[in-house]
Amino acid sequence: MLFRMRKTVLAVVTIIGLAFSGVALADAIPADIDIDFRKAPWNLAHGNNPFLADGITATASGGYNRLYQDSNDGLGIQGGEYDEIDRSELLTLEMDADFYDTHGLLTGVWLTDLFAAPDGDNLGESGWIVLYDTTLTEIGKFFFHATEWVANGEFFVDFGGALEAYSIKFFAADANENFVANNEFSVAGFTTSVPEPGTLALLGMGLLGLGFVRLRRQMRSSRVPA
Repeated sequence: MLFRMRKTVLAVVTIIGLAFSGVALADAIPADIDIDFRKAPWNLAHGNNPFLADGITATASGGYNRLYQDSNDGLGIQGGEYDEIDRSELLTLEMDADFYDTHGLLTGVWLTDLFAAPDGDNLGESGWIVLYDTTLTEIGKFFFHATEWVANGEFFVDFGGALEAYSIKFFAADANENFVANNEFSVAGFTTSVPEPGTLALLGMGLLGLGFVRLRRQMRSSRVPA
């Protein structure tokens, strides 16, 4: 496989106001995030459960067993808050065996509908993301908590490294993992560690140059002195 270098994050990372790594709250999610649940083919996920696309199976559970999807917020669960994950609802994403052959390792996730003053209170919406490897061993756990208002409640959770997760769970809760009224959010998509085309081109040219130098040295060493 192309991407088999793992970095695991075992500590709980608390993210308040700004993402832990220094990535700030933003007014708009970039248009080119690598895995985007707001776009095709994820449009067909709406009303289904489970749903498979891009090597990821999305499943809604916790009492409401239908996925919600739209082009503004991404994935949620039809239920208490019709378009978001809330109450005891759980969104689970499972990557297939070939996912990391075609995608980079996961570096972070964009959330939406996460507000500092939801539904009239001032507690700020919060929740958890838990990542597991193929043996369902926990390799990353992240608590997020919005304390500032941004357009559409957009929020970036930085994983602090590149993770190879095969199961990811999202749920709305407080810092003690207790379900709290008026906590809800949606999942817009992931950023990954896929190298940019320019970087790949430079790497290829560098390898070609090294090969040429090595070939010249071999030719010189094979010459017989007159």
